[in-house]
Amino acid sequence: MRCMKKIVLILLLSLLPLAAPAQRTKALPRQKVTTLVSDFSGEYGFEVVRVGRLGLGVVKAAMRKAIRASGDDEAAAAFKIISGVKSVSIVEYGDARPQIKERFERRLNRMLDDVDLLMEAKDDGTNMRVFGVVDEDGGEVRDFMAFSPNDCVLICLYGSMSMRELARLMKD
Repeated sequence: MRCMKKIVLILLLSLLPLAAPAQRTKALPRQKVTTLVSDFSGEYGFEVVRVGRLGLGVVKAAMRKAIRASGDDEAAAAFKIISGVKSVSIVEYGDARPQIKERFERRLNRMLDDVDLLMEAKDDGTNMRVFGVVDEDGGEVRDFMAFSPNDCVLICLYGSMSMRELARLMKD
């Protein structure tokens, strides 16, 4: 399942520049989503992974050192994309009871009703929606969120990512 999450995240990040609108999107309800995740984190079948500023700082320092040692330009470009991310939350709830899944998704969908959708991908019955705040000049996306009710996954990257770096990585 972890490999699947990585693949989904990489695919979404690579497609995001193609889907980003020119207008400013509405802010994601970061605090409400954090509260929602906290409310359900104790439920059976909900797996929640949160990495805050300090934890990501340690991970980024180790990544930076490994990238310098390897000299891998592609890894360095990918690192530039995530360097502005301050915290990460990943929720996987595939083993939760159907009533709990439905309640979680209903509350999350209500929160996201007023947020502009950046991209929606549908494939073989699987639906992935991507939300985020794109700045006025289209240079950065902040508070990136990917939600797939079919896969029972919510991925939140809080902070900013450079659209220019995403596009450059796609060219390679």
